[in-house]
Amino acid sequence: MARPEALTFIVIDSSVAVKWFKEETNTAEALKLREGHIKGEFILAAPELLLYELSNALRYNPDFGSEDVAKAVEEVMELQLRFIPLGKDWAKNTSDIAFKKALTFYDAAYLAAAKYLNAPLYTADKKILENAKGQFVRNIADFSVSN
Repeated sequence: MARPEALTFIVIDSSVAVKWFKEETNTAEALKLREGHIKGEFILAAPELLLYELSNALRYNPDFGSEDVAKAVEEVMELQLRFIPLGKDWAKNTSDIAFKKALTFYDAAYLAAAKYLNAPLYTADKKILENAKGQFVRNIADFSVSN
């Protein structure tokens, strides 16, 4: 897969996408990210895994029914995020990160996306924030329009 050039990407994980549908701490920052993507200020990106994790998080929320979850996923798909599929090289990079940073393969996939795109990863996931501090990882609480 060739790396896109001259585009500004921001990688998000499901902990950010969930905030688009459920009022939580830092929902305002998550909504600013979505709005920036819609306005074309940058391109939001994520592994395809985001759709599954979002669906699962909403499925176990008592405020969401089957149709609500399906509608939320449809809305995310309509945003035309840059979804990155799992491939052979991708799996190797993700596995390396998972072992190196003591993360689940799921969480490591978001870091692999950030590394691949040379882009920040915004997350509210405490384990990622604790175990993967560094060049790519940013707390959603720190997002502002100037980023």
